[in-house]
Amino acid sequence: MSMTRLLIASDLHGNADSLKTLYDVAVRTGCAAILMAGDQCPGASATFATALASPPIPLVMVRGNCDGSWEYDGYLLRYPPRFRIYDWDGRTILLTHGDAFTSPEMTGTTLKPGDLFVTGHTHVPLLVKEPQGWLHLNPGSASRGRGKSDPSYALADGDGITIYVLETGKPIASIPWP
Repeated sequence: MSMTRLLIASDLHGNADSLKTLYDVAVRTGCAAILMAGDQCPGASATFATALASPPIPLVMVRGNCDGSWEYDGYLLRYPPRFRIYDWDGRTILLTHGDAFTSPEMTGTTLKPGDLFVTGHTHVPLLVKEPQGWLHLNPGSASRGRGKSDPSYALADGDGITIYVLETGKPIASIPWP
């Protein structure tokens, strides 16, 4: 199945170097868009906020528990919603941070087999097929992993989803579409 490619990340916490790396990977791999699952934290620095405001490809964001409206207002950035539904080549992607909504049902959304539920918040990568047939992705934190997790991100394409270590590009988890 031929699909566009997406880069999916979360929990940057104002890290400008990690954001630059994500942008570089997205452009190098031909991504159509970047999906950010919250805790961007643009108030961390003007450098980070400026980079966040001028992505090289479309950037779709939701807010996390560390994203205050004042951080976005201060840099004239639109304050992201708590969750978003993104249509991707016939698949539904439900994007949320994962602190307030831990399941699709909590947002009033019903996912079908082959759809994708994306969360962040835990800083720990997760990639599983749920019993209902949809996939659950947490790309981990792009700035600071938790426990034994390195900073990471995910790429989704027509074959499936793979989570990679940010610094090395080493794949750490992969799953095909159901």
